[in-house]
Amino acid sequence: MSLKRYVRFLVLILVLALAGPFFLKGPDGRPMMTTDDVRLSAARARSSLKASWRRLRGDVGQALGNENAGKVEMHRWQDVDGQWHYGDSPPEGVVSETIYIDPDVSRMDPIPLDRRSRPAPSRPLEGPAVIGPVVNPLRAKEILDEVTNVRDEAESRNEALTRALDDIG
Repeated sequence: MSLKRYVRFLVLILVLALAGPFFLKGPDGRPMMTTDDVRLSAARARSSLKASWRRLRGDVGQALGNENAGKVEMHRWQDVDGQWHYGDSPPEGVVSETIYIDPDVSRMDPIPLDRRSRPAPSRPLEGPAVIGPVVNPLRAKEILDEVTNVRDEAESRNEALTRALDDIG
C-alpha cells in the first residue's frame, strides 16, 4: 500500500470516527450526539475562556498594584425614599458612590466527591451506602464524613460571601 493511500485511509477513518456519534443511536433511540451538543460545548468553552482571561487580567493588575483590577465598576445611589439602587451608571443629577465588585465572588467550584481520590478504607465495605430508607451500617461512617466535608465547605463559602458583602456595604 502506498503512502498516499495509507494517508487517505487514515483520513477516512478519522472522518468516520468524528461523524459516527451523529448517526449512531443511543439506548434511547436518539443519536448519541447532535449539533446542539457541539454548540453548547463551544459556548461553555468560550464563556470559560472569557472568565479565565478576566481573572488572569485581574491577577496581573493586582500584582502591579491596582487593587480593583479584574473587578466590575458599579454605582449605587439612594432615592428620596431611602431605597438603594445599583447600576452601570447613575441617573443624571444623582450623587452616587462607585463600588468595585469581584464577579467571581459567588462562583462556587464543585466540591470533589470523587471516590478514586480518597484513600482506600482499611477493610472493604460491602453493599450499597443506602438500602431503601435505611443507611447501610457498614458505610455510615463514610457517609457521615462526606456530609461533614460538604457542610464545612459550604460554611467556608458562606463566610467568604459574608466578608465580600461587608466590604461592599
